[in-house]
Amino acid sequence: MNNLRKAREARGLSQKEAALSLKVSVPTVSEWESGKKNPTISNLLQLSNLYEVSTDYLLGEASVSIRQEGTSAVLRTNNPVSILIAQYQVAPAALGKLVGEPLSVVERWLAGERPDEENRKALSEFFEVSLEDLESGTLSLYPNPEVQKKIRYADASRFAAHEKNGDFSDDDMESIEQFKAFLRAKRLSDQEGRSPKKE
Repeated sequence: MNNLRKAREARGLSQKEAALSLKVSVPTVSEWESGKKNPTISNLLQLSNLYEVSTDYLLGEASVSIRQEGTSAVLRTNNPVSILIAQYQVAPAALGKLVGEPLSVVERWLAGERPDEENRKALSEFFEVSLEDLESGTLSLYPNPEVQKKIRYADASRFAAHEKNGDFSDDDMESIEQFKAFLRAKRLSDQEGRSPKKE
């Protein structure tokens, strides 16, 4: 549970006043406070400044510290999954589909349960974070543009075969998954200078 509402009320601000200051909608502030959505890292820092409290306090039990390391900023957290979801604006259900887990599993991760080894590897690969950094909770403060593209592509692929009056068939989804696997293999082989193998 977060402390966003407590911090806002302690500053004597309404949700509308907070939304205006942050240049977001009132429903967005409400969703952050209820835990339905997570603020981005940028929004979290703005909230911290607006409410004059630490990001640690805003996140409740999810301890976060931000520091500069050379030319990049990193954060340390004891719940990296929640930070990655907020940073990349991935809906928990969408993340579950991307790593092959039901929403209930992702919700447990958001509540602080540590993903099993297989899921840590899948999350590490998907978010392009080293396994060591994921396990230690050391993440870049800034989103990786390549991961952002991957997320946009994954979202777009869900609509690629959609017909006007229907949902994807199982065959449609299988074809999309095969095509995505082929593109991944092609991308890897292009990086290694080989031609891709068809799956």
